[in-house]
Amino acid sequence: MYLQEQRNTTQNVNTDDNTPDTVFIGRQIGEVSKIERESFVTTTECELHLVRHLSRLSQSARTRLCGNQLRERGRHSVVMNADLEERLKTHGSKFSKFIDDTETLIRLAKILLNRQDTASINWFLLSDGYFVAKGIFTATPQIKKEINLPEDAPIGICGVVPVTEQIKERVVKTVRGFGEAADRILVNVVELDALPTTDSVVVTLTKKSMIDRAELQSIFTGVLAPPFPIKSIVGNKTDRQKCAEWWERHAFVQASEK
Repeated sequence: MYLQEQRNTTQNVNTDDNTPDTVFIGRQIGEVSKIERESFVTTTECELHLVRHLSRLSQSARTRLCGNQLRERGRHSVVMNADLEERLKTHGSKFSKFIDDTETLIRLAKILLNRQDTASINWFLLSDGYFVAKGIFTATPQIKKEINLPEDAPIGICGVVPVTEQIKERVVKTVRGFGEAADRILVNVVELDALPTTDSVVVTLTKKSMIDRAELQSIFTGVLAPPFPIKSIVGNKTDRQKCAEWWERHAFVQASEK
């Protein structure tokens, strides 16, 4: 299993032709412990975010999520089915259509973080005082079997691609989605006849201090992408500029309507 780690402060990394360059931000603090890998917590806010990385949501998942209290941008609300539908429409990486519940994604994150051949993952301190750890994994046939996914099916769609000469004329700007601070930003989107599939999965953990419990922040298919260049998310101006440049070089994909 391949795991790519964040190693230094902000840097640009150019990988092979199949993987977009990646911007890493933050200062390395220490490793994610075995206990943190095994016992991270998941919030309602996280589960709603994970809905964005699904193409459909089962009725049992809708029943479980609807009615939960939600706090976003300092406001309290109750999760409604309409909220879930809006999140499903969000541009970006999507897991296989065979996965239709956020609980499956949470179980997948635990499987990936706790396999014996998983390399170390490091905490990074961001300028806003939060700690983030990211790792990228390969979903092997055995892992797919553990989550009841057909072994020959891709784990999902790689929802972000480099803006190449071949596609740059078809790239348009659009608001990313609904319901989170990161939605207040225009992103590149391109329609493709065939969406690129992948077996790569990124898992992100976060915590407010080194003594707090780790929380699952996200799990998604595809590449290690930096945060969106929003001040409330990336406080450091230099880091924010590097993130903005990365997102300008990349685009979300969606299926062509032709």
